[in-house]
Amino acid sequence: MQAQRPNAKKQAINETHLTVEDEPKVEKLKRHHEQQPKLGFLPYVKCAVAGFLSLLLLGCGVFSKLSVIAVAKCDDGSSAKKGRRYIMLVLILMVPQFTSFVTAAWGSIRKKNCPWPTNKAIFFCVLSSILEVIGLSFFTMVALTYERYSASELIAVMTCVSMVSILWQILKSNQKDERNTATRKFLSFVCGFLQLVGFVVVIAVTDGNDRYSLIPLILISIAWLPKMRKLQSKPRPTPTETEDEGDIEQDEDELLTHPGQLLRLKTARKKATVICEGLKLFLTPLVSYFISWKFHDVQFSDLGNGFEYLGSNHDTVFGYFLVNIFVSFVGYGIGFVACSMAIQKISFALPITLMTPVSFLIALGCEKWWASDWLFSQKPQISDTQLIVAISVGVVAFLAQSWSTTYYIWRSQDFIMAKESQLFWVPSYNGVMLEQNLLLNRKNEMTDEYFVNQNKLAKDSCIFICTTMYHEADYEMEQLLHSIRRVDIARQESMRRIESHVWFDGAVKRNVLNSYVLQLISLVNKTLNVKVNACTKLETPYGMELRWRLPGGMHFHIHLKDNQKVKNKKRWSQVMYMSYVLDFKIKQMGVLEEDTYILTTDADVRFDADSVEALLDRLIRDPNVGAVCGRTHPLGHGPLVWYQMFDYAIGHWFQKVANHVLGSVLCCPGCFSVYRAKALRDVLGLYSTTADHAVDFLTKDMGEDRWLCTLMVQAGWRLEYCAAAENFTYCPDNFDEFYKQRRRWIPSTLANLALLISESDMTCKNNDAMSFMFILYQASNVFSTLI
Repeated sequence: MQAQRPNAKKQAINETHLTVEDEPKVEKLKRHHEQQPKLGFLPYVKCAVAGFLSLLLLGCGVFSKLSVIAVAKCDDGSSAKKGRRYIMLVLILMVPQFTSFVTAAWGSIRKKNCPWPTNKAIFFCVLSSILEVIGLSFFTMVALTYERYSASELIAVMTCVSMVSILWQILKSNQKDERNTATRKFLSFVCGFLQLVGFVVVIAVTDGNDRYSLIPLILISIAWLPKMRKLQSKPRPTPTETEDEGDIEQDEDELLTHPGQLLRLKTARKKATVICEGLKLFLTPLVSYFISWKFHDVQFSDLGNGFEYLGSNHDTVFGYFLVNIFVSFVGYGIGFVACSMAIQKISFALPITLMTPVSFLIALGCEKWWASDWLFSQKPQISDTQLIVAISVGVVAFLAQSWSTTYYIWRSQDFIMAKESQLFWVPSYNGVMLEQNLLLNRKNEMTDEYFVNQNKLAKDSCIFICTTMYHEADYEMEQLLHSIRRVDIARQESMRRIESHVWFDGAVKRNVLNSYVLQLISLVNKTLNVKVNACTKLETPYGMELRWRLPGGMHFHIHLKDNQKVKNKKRWSQVMYMSYVLDFKIKQMGVLEEDTYILTTDADVRFDADSVEALLDRLIRDPNVGAVCGRTHPLGHGPLVWYQMFDYAIGHWFQKVANHVLGSVLCCPGCFSVYRAKALRDVLGLYSTTADHAVDFLTKDMGEDRWLCTLMVQAGWRLEYCAAAENFTYCPDNFDEFYKQRRRWIPSTLANLALLISESDMTCKNNDAMSFMFILYQASNVFSTLI
């Protein structure tokens, strides 16, 4: 023991930490404040927006219900008012159908990634359209117009539309025992039974043939069944479709274990909507006229008088008609925005839950206690028996609907900026039953077996931060390392698997490190809070690799390239790390290619974890997007830097935004962009070719990022711009560096645009985001630049 003491003392002396090496307290506080999220008044703004949207959606739902009933109750027996009522009710049915038809046709007819439905799906489209038209037309033209039914009774019985959906959920829950407890099954059964009893009671207390006017609600319930809507959207396979492109016929058990593949499943929902809404537009006026002629003796002459009387100022019924048209459309839009912004509980679930009670109380008050001239043109008479039935059925049906259907929209929904196809079964709405349509149209974990949970998706995703480095200054390297440290801290909350890789060009020669590598290594302890001697040193075929494990659990790698063994320059470093990830890391880590992304950065960039999350959210929400770039802010001092601040702002605010809206972004710069691994695999073979001609040098080597994006666009991928993802990088502060940079950028941009325009036919065929007008816009940009 005593013999070992000198060695122990010597080791202790060697490991002694000197006070002069301590980080100043001011720097610690500064770094701590920089790492703290700067929220400010943003949470209060979000709460205010959520509350405002909630009140707005509630108002839209209430006014939509009351206005359509007010229009239906406006007839006093005259020919003109009878015809006017028919016209307004038919338009209330047809305007949403026309809006949905135009929207779906505009976004799908010429899109190759929007397939047509199968023959079986078309059959269900026709079947559901016929059922919905008959059900809605009969309910609107007969049940709503009967004096026998009060407004409060009609509002109560509308909740029975979810009756068939409840029964279907009970049957489905029996097939999936692992997802449903016995208590939930029992309550679902009770809900279905209560709605059925309430529906039967209303029919039983109705006299004569009037009782059959509510039967069409069953047809509407079948037509709006989520299973029916799913059957309508099954896509027709295309001749060029291959198994690796995500065929819809994949084994369901395999798909359910890989949420990343679920987002890639193609659907025919848009073109199915074109078929459904087109058929409804044709059938609705015919069926509605036949029903009105049969039950109200409406003649063609009445329609002519109705058009003349439509905009008269004799009463406020026409105003109610316009209100219904407007609030129904706005209500659907607010519902989509609320779900897309992940504020579903406050701004979607809460107002939908309150729509029926608020509408019921207002209608009941107008009928029983208040003066109703402002809502109903005629004072509706409601007996005590009707009042008891209305309240009983309303409470029972509402509670049953709330548990069985509304319950699922109260579940946490955290898929930020989700697409409409991920939120709703079909892109359509309804002006008679806005609440029930939104409720049954919303996808959830019960009605959709392909429902994707973003937390599970984030846990499965894998991100590789790949940085190219050459001869950067120490403050530039330090800025990058601090950014990696921030990502390492935030990684534990996001549950994502993240690794950081720095590819150092010309860093080692015959196992001797150059001064820039030593400079980078000296900053590791200060910025990443790890000891230098804690690294693992490996000899590789391309040179050397240094590896650390950061305090947050993220792995940090420095790949040192020996130019005598591999090619130098940035493009070949990019080829190396792309091949490294695609051919080695994916297999080593056992992750799916669909869940793998590469974040490319420059060696002097500053970013935070929120910006990385914003880019990833864009890629996750749309499987057709191959890359996403953020907004870059230049750093530095002097007049030349001021000019570049303006130039960068113009480039992002106008050029990238215009390309994003009109077609596709044409360049996701390597300074801060996220690429999909599957998209890179499609183009890496061509991207790694050498420059054999002079024009190849312009497109390939002078603007490697631009050429990579051109190849991705030609391969059919859409590129996007996300203004919420910000990064900061140093820009040239003297004219020589600025001139060299623009001497590379401008010729490369023009060469790649010329290549894109010359091969526009092939590009437009392969890429749905490309169009003739977008190519013409790019050609005009080239022409104006040359002038």
